[in-house]
Amino acid sequence: MKLGIMQPYLFPYIGYFQLLEKVDRYVICDNVQYTKESWINRNRLLADSRTGNDTYFTFSVKKGDRNALICERFYSDNMEKDKEKLLHILQFVYKKAPYFSEVFPLVEEWLRYEEHQVGKFNTHIIKKVAEYFDIQTEILVSSDIKDEDYKKEAYKRQDMVKYMCHYFGGDEYINAIGGTVLYSKEDFEKDNIKLGFIKTDDIHYMQFSKEFVPNLSILDVMMFNSREEAKALLHQCTII
Repeated sequence: MKLGIMQPYLFPYIGYFQLLEKVDRYVICDNVQYTKESWINRNRLLADSRTGNDTYFTFSVKKGDRNALICERFYSDNMEKDKEKLLHILQFVYKKAPYFSEVFPLVEEWLRYEEHQVGKFNTHIIKKVAEYFDIQTEILVSSDIKDEDYKKEAYKRQDMVKYMCHYFGGDEYINAIGGTVLYSKEDFEKDNIKLGFIKTDDIHYMQFSKEFVPNLSILDVMMFNSREEAKALLHQCTII
């Protein structure tokens, strides 16, 4: 049983959904420390259809304990304004994109979800995008773990991953390619867990500009590709 574990990013890039599509169970890890200026509450889109540059959109998060977990943090009271700002950017930049008329109403609907808890809201968005791509992977949330021993332990990153593999029945763990500097295949084998890494191919698709801007939010993929074309892009990756 293949298991994937990632934090709940906000409208993440296509590699996030490639991993989600490749595993049997996917754990959204929301009971780890929230990090400011991370992909948890922001992402990138094209900035201008003429230049092809990129820009960030951000959902502001209420101030809180610096050690608070993602599941303990909340979007600010300006969240509705942040949603409207994102919709405005989408309209300004992508209104001439081939699939704008199909995708924009979906995003409007997804953003109506009335939840300010960061982990829950982002998980909602991730699940909606997964539905759009017909991804059948079971999605779980780490803060739902009921094991009191787990809650009492201060696991290091690698030990926490191993724990989740055993807890959720995974005998194969697939991680993002950046994990090659964090995890050892030999070390995981000692716990009877096969370790693999997903490497995204050099994906290109037609944007407005001649120069392709890679690794933008999944929203960019959806604006420029039909649902079937986008689903095909999910398979442009390799497990190593």
